[in-house]
Amino acid sequence: MKRFLCVAGLAALCSATVTGAEAPHGLYYHYILGMLYSDDGLTQEALKELDAAAQLAPDSAVLQEKLAVEYGHAGLYENSAESMRKTLESAAPEAEMSADFCLKLGDYYTKRKDMDLAEKYYRKCLDSDPENEEALEGLGYVLMTKGNNPDAIRTFEKILGKDRDNPHVLFNAGFAYFDEKRFDKALETFVRLAEIQPDDADALFYKGACLYKLNRFEEAIPDFEKVIEMSRNKISAYLYLALIHRQTGYPG
Repeated sequence: MKRFLCVAGLAALCSATVTGAEAPHGLYYHYILGMLYSDDGLTQEALKELDAAAQLAPDSAVLQEKLAVEYGHAGLYENSAESMRKTLESAAPEAEMSADFCLKLGDYYTKRKDMDLAEKYYRKCLDSDPENEEALEGLGYVLMTKGNNPDAIRTFEKILGKDRDNPHVLFNAGFAYFDEKRFDKALETFVRLAEIQPDDADALFYKGACLYKLNRFEEAIPDFEKVIEMSRNKISAYLYLALIHRQTGYPG
């Protein structure tokens, strides 16, 4: 079975404050075993060993980062948050945080709806890894949520320039275009999304909404009718059909 250990991690541990009768031997034992379990995808076992190591080196930013990641894998987000806070409060400078950890901090603060901190850590991740698509996508979503659609659109377009069929980015970009009243561009984006995901009711709904905004009423009707068949956004789709009826006499 493949085994390896991060030398940089061990070096950082050596500089940590170590407490307890079994340290440092026990510290290294728990850390190494925790990392091996982590490599094998054994999250619960990894958590047990890394937590034991953290008890012996409570100021270790390396251990708190590893714990935050494993807690996240286990879906224990409050525990992950606590480890993140300990990392932030540790003696290790923020500048030494890995791009991957900054990405996870950005994701965490996005879930917490703290968009300022989310933006900070996505940008910090991108400082180290400018092409990181997950960080770009997260940053774009945060910027859109904060009402900065122009910068959000530029961020989404950077991703789509390399991965034009990314459905999540297509949807968010289309929504940002729609919110900016750039209905031609929004339509182009939702048409593309509907092509790659023809059963995506949300893509069809916003495609129809773009057509309506562009006064292309008859073209919008099939999209809204299909959305109603899918039992998604039914009320909004019926509303648009009623508006089309008022504009054109369509018997919807």
